[in-house]
Amino acid sequence: MTNAKYVFIGIHKYNLKELSKQYNLTYSSVKKFYNLGYRNNLLLEKAKKAARPAYRLNGNLFHSRNEAAKYYQIAKSTLYRKANSEELGTIERCVV
Repeated sequence: MTNAKYVFIGIHKYNLKELSKQYNLTYSSVKKFYNLGYRNNLLLEKAKKAARPAYRLNGNLFHSRNEAAKYYQIAKSTLYRKANSEELGTIERCVV
């Protein structure tokens, strides 16, 4: 018999693997925060915050600022300096 761990998000019951698939999170992050004592909505919020960040710049989605710099063919330092300026546009962090 397995020792499945369940959490409740709204009216749905998930085991940790289902939760990670449903919300596109890594299983290791979900399991780590579960073992740290986070449950239900708190677990989901914490795992989402720890998820790999993404950056949106001029409507394009990048998984890192380095990826954005390569796309625009500029140095990372130039991207950091010119981000949020009229010349390059606004870079915003989001979770995918």
